[in-house]
Formats: sequence, structure tokens, C-alpha cells
Amino acid sequence: MVGVPRSAGCLACVKRRVKCDQARPGCGNCARLARSRSKQGNDDTDTIITCPGYDRGFKFVAGKHQVRSRGGAGRGGGGGGGGRDGRDGDGESDGDGDGWPVETLSNLELIPRPPRSGQGRSQVRDLNRAGNRAVGELQLRRASQEQGQGQGQHQGQNILQMCPTPTPNRAQLIGNTIQALYGAQQGGEIMLFAPWFNSVPQKLGNKPSLDYAMAAFTIHLLGKAEGSAHLIAESLSLYGQSLAALQRALKHPVEWKAPETLCATMLLTFYEAFAGTSDGNERAVNPSSWMKHAKGVSMLIQQRGVDAYRDPWDRSMLLSFRTFIIMHCMFSDEDCFLAKKKWQNVIAAMQPAQDTSAMSATAVIAATHVDAYFNHLAKVPGLLHHGMALREATARGLPIDTSRIVLLVKSTAQLHSELGAWLDGFMKFTPSPVERPSRDPDSIFDSALHYESPWYGAVYMSYWATMLILQEILNLCHYPVSYAASNRQLADNIFRSIETVHPGYMGPYRVGYPVRIAYEFADVSTQVWLAAVLAKTEKHYAATSPTGYPEPGTTSPMSA
Repeated sequence: MVGVPRSAGCLACVKRRVKCDQARPGCGNCARLARSRSKQGNDDTDTIITCPGYDRGFKFVAGKHQVRSRGGAGRGGGGGGGGRDGRDGDGESDGDGDGWPVETLSNLELIPRPPRSGQGRSQVRDLNRAGNRAVGELQLRRASQEQGQGQGQHQGQNILQMCPTPTPNRAQLIGNTIQALYGAQQGGEIMLFAPWFNSVPQKLGNKPSLDYAMAAFTIHLLGKAEGSAHLIAESLSLYGQSLAALQRALKHPVEWKAPETLCATMLLTFYEAFAGTSDGNERAVNPSSWMKHAKGVSMLIQQRGVDAYRDPWDRSMLLSFRTFIIMHCMFSDEDCFLAKKKWQNVIAAMQPAQDTSAMSATAVIAATHVDAYFNHLAKVPGLLHHGMALREATARGLPIDTSRIVLLVKSTAQLHSELGAWLDGFMKFTPSPVERPSRDPDSIFDSALHYESPWYGAVYMSYWATMLILQEILNLCHYPVSYAASNRQLADNIFRSIETVHPGYMGPYRVGYPVRIAYEFADVSTQVWLAAVLAKTEKHYAATSPTGYPEPGTTSPMSA
């Protein structure tokens, strides 16, 4: 048909009539053009090239149809007395009637002035359209399931009533998406995963970086929960927009330190843990992509300083994200800054990461013990780093500093003793695991460990994995006590807990750390089984994809 664009390239390449490589989230042509202009020293906001994306969705206008004059009067989509530039009598833009005012995106001076090319308006429309599509698609899906095939006529009327109309309120729009996500029966899982998540909607509507990050993450979770490839694609487009908005915030002399900016970086880390995006190939799963974001969050937290976490929301973000910080340090062979005394004191003075208002007294004490465990866990990356260096030196026959071994043994044995005492206190307020016959036909174990809550199971599994690390370090240092038999038992406990802790929306997150550690203590047949278990959920939670593990049989089991 004449006049209908057939190219699948991005909007910029179609306009420039050049071939697009269709890379995600932005094409290579736009990236190269941006770099070339940057090298020329052109930092003007109006000339910076940002890929506008690939979405050619319809434009919906919330308002009564109105014929626009050729002179441009009435451009405000039905607003009263608008001039050629779409402004009302007070000089404030009405956003062209299809989204939020452009001034909302630029009032923080993150963007020096409203873009003349209309790029700011297109970004607003993208977020507006994506959020409404997310909620609308979920409602359509559920309506079709509830109505049945025999009620087609009435079903169509109900669907029309359920579909939301575009709203000019970003916070309300993203809030609707969050409610849809909670309606997918994943809310409880997410709240325990990130307790501060429920308070984020109250912060929306002012910071573009946080709005885009929250929209991308929630729509991605909703797409995974509902099995919707369309919603996942929408979230990827918003993810690219959120990266651009976050970059502007981080370069701002004031906004980089704002709690909303920190929250946006955390949300994008969570997004990568689930999505595992890969450069130039949206279909590939990159299980380590979250590591780059986690490193950036760690640097931002330290640059803000310990005094920046006096506000309850800042404290809850720090407590909820510390697992990612510790895991990044552990798998990057780095010492964790949370193990330093000043950060330990800050965290010790905080309340538990979970909301304890509706908990019993016993549950509150258990939550306090969990927070204490993470304080101990922050010390493990430094010990593991030195232990791996010792292992490498021993394997290569390199000279070893005896004084450093003595110091390593002392620190490891002390933490080992502290964790043993911690477990005694934790077990007084939490039910112990119960061994029952396995119900999984694919399991290679005859029995499985059951827990009152899978999150309690996650704590036990994490404790066993940490003890595996400490005891293996002591074995490498020729400690008088041999932990070979104990390590095999701890690894088996982790393997037998997978059946009950791994299922569920956040199951892969719960077992990620302990399974990765126990994998090093498994024989070939167990490693093959673990890879098969993790492969079932890699499209749901990319961070635990078996592609990030060594091939089965390529590593000799530890403590064998």
C-alpha cells in the first residue's frame, strides 16, 4: 500500500533512509552518529542522537475529536484557547494531549530545555502507551479466560469497559501496572524479595529516571508472569529509555545523589537479573549482565556516604540490595565495602529489612537474625578472594607467605565460629527443615528437605553455602580439623532443598548463590542434573542460567 512504511528499522533510520541493523535497545547507526558528534565536541542537547526505537504504535488522544486548522490553532488536543505551540493562557504546555507535559521531564534541569525535535514528547508517549498496553493486555487475557468461548458478544462489551484510557499521570499509570502485577499473585514474592518495592509508587511522577526504570521492571515482571512476549518487548524498549534518563541524572551535579536515582539503578539491576540482556542480541541470555549494574550501584552507594542513609526509605533500599552487592563482590574477587566497620555500624543501627508491622514477635526476632546473617555474609568475599589466591598459588607451586596464611586461618575460623553461634539462635525462632520422600520424578535424590516458608529455606541454603566456603578455605590452609565429610553433607542439604525452595516466581533468586557454590562440590552426574534444573527457569530469571556455570566435569569436586 502506498505510503505505508515497510522497513523494520528504527524510526531515525527510516527517516534518514538508511539501512538499520535493528540492534536493541538502540541501533548501531544512531550510536555511531552520537559518538562522532561527541568527538567533535558537540554537547548541545538538541543535537545529541538517541535512537528513538522501533515502536510504531497508534497515537491515542484522550479528548473529544476536534478539527485542527492549518494555522495550528487548537493544537492542544481540545484544550481551551491554545496557541500554535500548544500552550494555554498561563504558558504551560498541555503535552499535546497524548501524555504528560514535556516540562515534567525537564523541570529538574536534567534536560536543559524542551527538545525541539519532539523527542521528549515521543519518549513520554512511549511510556504512556507501554503502560496502558501492559494493563490492557492483562485485562484482555483475564477477561477471555473468565468469560469463556460461548459468551463472545457479552465478552466484547466487558472488554471495552475494562480497557484503560490513556492517563496524564505517570504515577497512576505505573501504579496500575503494579496492581496488575500483584493481581498475578506475585506480590508476596516480590515484597519479600525487595521490601521497599511497595513504597516506590509514592515516589513516582517527578524523576524520569525512576519512572522509566520502574515501568520497565514492572512490565517485564508482568510479561514473565503472564507469559507475554509483547509485554517483555515493551519493557525492553522502556529499558533503553531508562538508561538514557539515568545517565542524565548521574551527570547532574545534584540529582546523582538523590534517593530516586539510587532506586533507579537498583531497579535496572533487578531488570538485568531477570532479563539478562546481551549487547546486539536481544534473544541471547547473559547471566552476568546484572554484575555491571551491581558494581555501579555499589560505587553510587559509597559515593553518597554513610550519612545518606538516615531516611527510612534510603535505609530500606540499602538493606534490600546488600545481597546483590555481596554477590557481585564474591563473584568478582573483590572485598565487600559492607564489611568495613563504618558500614557495619550503619547497618547494625537499622531496623530489619522486612516490614515487621504485621509480624508476630517470633517472626520479628527471626527477621532480626536474618539481618545479622547478612552482616556476617559481607565478610565472606574478602576471605574467598584470599582463599582462591592461595588455591591458585598452591596449584602452580608458587611461594606462599606463611604470615598471610596464619591471618587467613584466624579470620576464617572466627567467622566460622560466629556463624555457628548465629545458627543456634536462628533455629530457636524458626522451624527446622523436615526430610520427606522426594516427589520430583526428575530428582536424583530419594528425599527432599521441606520448610515452613521457602524464604526460610533460602536462608538455610545460604548458610550452608557460606559454611562450604569457610570450611574449604580452612581445608586449603591444612587446618587441624578436616571438613571434607561435612562439606559433602552441606552440599547434599543444598541439593535436596532445591525441590521445595526453587519453585515459585522468586525461586531462582532464592537458590542462585547456594547452588552456584555447591556446584563446585558436586560430581559430574549431579552437575548435569543441576544444569537441567536451572535451564528450566533461565528464560524467567537469567542470572541463574547454566550458561554462566562451568561445563559439567570440567572442574574437580572440592573436598573429594
